[in-house]
Amino acid sequence: MIEIKITKIDAGQRSDKYLQKMLPKMPKSLLYKMFRKKNIKLNGGKVVGNEILEAGDRLALYFADEALDNFGYFQEQSDVAASINLDIIYEDSKLLLVNKPAGVPAQPGSKETSIVEAIDGYLAEKLGDKKGGFRAGICNRLDMNTSGLVMSGKTVTVLQDLNEMVAEHKVNKIYHCILAGELKENLDLKGGTGKRR
Repeated sequence: MIEIKITKIDAGQRSDKYLQKMLPKMPKSLLYKMFRKKNIKLNGGKVVGNEILEAGDRLALYFADEALDNFGYFQEQSDVAASINLDIIYEDSKLLLVNKPAGVPAQPGSKETSIVEAIDGYLAEKLGDKKGGFRAGICNRLDMNTSGLVMSGKTVTVLQDLNEMVAEHKVNKIYHCILAGELKENLDLKGGTGKRR
């Protein structure tokens, strides 16, 4: 049996989502079966999976070390921060702004290290959360061949707040485009139509 104490970094997320990050090789169906069989408890009581975790909560996992190893619990996040030299524009206790270079994917999924993975590795190292309960995310996406600022929260709740601000258009986005050649007509690109005037 191991006990995991939820920190303020991990607070604000659902118990099932958190455990899927902590046990990445455990099938989701088995995770819910372990909830029903009470092999996983939250603060000594039953876990359903939709509980929102708070700082100070305790999750008890009643598994043998071998099972935990098979489910990926003892895996630390890989150190990918060094593979991309992060150009940090601003950082405080809650927020991280990074200049994403052109040619780097924003999200994981390709063979190349994404900016999210690099930020994840950087924050895991900096916040001392190498186990991976918190996964970084960015609140605004840029195409692989586009450079520009991306925002990341350093806790789950800050990330959720930033995503809400972006969704509600409380964050202004400004795009600049570099053109090559001779522009013979004025273009009206406001509103994203790209139609010529």
